[in-house]
Amino acid sequence: MKLKTIYEDQHITVIDKPAGVEVGELPFRPAHRLDKDTSGLMVLAKNQAVLKKLQQQFKNRQVEKEYVALVYGEMKPEKGEIVTEIVRDPKRKVPFKAVGVPSGLERGSPRLAKTTWQVISKFQISNFKYYLLKVGIVTGRTHQIRVHLKYLGYPVMSDKIYFTKQSKKAAEALGLDRQFLHASKLSFRHPASGKKMRFEAGLPEDLKSITSNVPRQSHPGFE
Repeated sequence: MKLKTIYEDQHITVIDKPAGVEVGELPFRPAHRLDKDTSGLMVLAKNQAVLKKLQQQFKNRQVEKEYVALVYGEMKPEKGEIVTEIVRDPKRKVPFKAVGVPSGLERGSPRLAKTTWQVISKFQISNFKYYLLKVGIVTGRTHQIRVHLKYLGYPVMSDKIYFTKQSKKAAEALGLDRQFLHASKLSFRHPASGKKMRFEAGLPEDLKSITSNVPRQSHPGFE
């Protein structure tokens, strides 16, 4: 397994994880998680002490994370935030679902999740409208971005779990095999020096090819 290393020293390694790689397959200890089919930036610790310091930053919400996502649907407003609880779905049709606060659910311990989004660009293929977003997560719940965007009515393209019949057709029109979600920016303090570290990773080729071959912004049908 070949990983793209963005930065490395005696304490940490920052990688640009390709889609299809499980976090458990990585050589060092991951301080956070990315879904198997999500690509992008991850910070790995080279020993347990460093891991604990990094995890504490994530727990205290001192880490800045930004993603790029392509969604289906006419997104209005084009900038905003959503705060819900994310809980396991009792019906188990999908692993997790978003519910309003308070949820009133008795099973499990509902956890608060906050996601922000802003439209970068938009395009249309046939009758399908797509929006490219930059997405920030204040919390770090499992499947948070995918669950929140589906809850808002704008599923991530080619997501094989959180989709609708229409979004599935829209994804097929793109010819994309995996979910369009990429961790593009990551910022944290170095666990040894305390220095602020900032990293960026552009879209991988499979996602870039989708966005570079279509007209943007002014396509007829968009307001």
